[in-house]
Amino acid sequence: MNNLTVFNRDGQLYTDSREVAEMIGKDHAHLMRDITGYIEVLNQSKIGFVDFFKKSGYKDAKGEERPCYNITKKGCEFVANKLTGEKGIIFTAAYVNAFHYMEDKLAGKPTKPKKISLASFNHLLEINVRQMKAANQPATRIASWTNGMTREVLAPFGIDVPALPDAVPTTYDATEMAKKLGVYSKSGNPHPQPITAIIKKVGLAPGETFTTETTVHRGGKDVPDVRYAGSVLDKVHKWLDAEGWPNPIVLGKKYSVVYKERH
Repeated sequence: MNNLTVFNRDGQLYTDSREVAEMIGKDHAHLMRDITGYIEVLNQSKIGFVDFFKKSGYKDAKGEERPCYNITKKGCEFVANKLTGEKGIIFTAAYVNAFHYMEDKLAGKPTKPKKISLASFNHLLEINVRQMKAANQPATRIASWTNGMTREVLAPFGIDVPALPDAVPTTYDATEMAKKLGVYSKSGNPHPQPITAIIKKVGLAPGETFTTETTVHRGGKDVPDVRYAGSVLDKVHKWLDAEGWPNPIVLGKKYSVVYKERH
């Protein structure tokens, strides 16, 4: 279900809690319980709940009376604030579109989709940020997902959200690894030689090494600049941990090192 029915009751626009429950994938009884909790909080704060929710009822298939709530646009925003991820985004877009459609219809305006308000758009962004912080996944992966979802949902409203550029993997050369791990020479500079020796010791998997532009060294010889994937940095770190951060590092040669604060 991707559309909400909005109706006019005594000059106030509402949607039905049963439709809201279906759209957000929640059992209606559970949503009723949540709304009852919201009303209790509003009452304790001396904020009238009638601007958000109104008690109502319906007859079930057996003809028995069942409770439900009529939910205003403000009430829908209240419900949406408790949601995260895809459900929150889709529900927010749906209720904004449905209420705008009915408002335009009652005002005698053309009932074409209306651009989403800035406040609602900001709400969508807040949902995305909350999702990124809550999810136990890499931020780049979550950012890509939320960006794609936001683009898809907001496109019908005429809002063009720029796509994120493809994520560029973080790579390191041996000197940068030495600095990250705090492996320095006695002269006080990052010490790439022992890092390179450790890399040879632990081995590389396919795709863990990258050759960039060459650098001209003494004698006019072009030497490729080799960079390594972040996983190689992890391997070197684990090797140092396993060996107890030795000094010197002995791998064919002896490398005297000074360990400093890691970056």
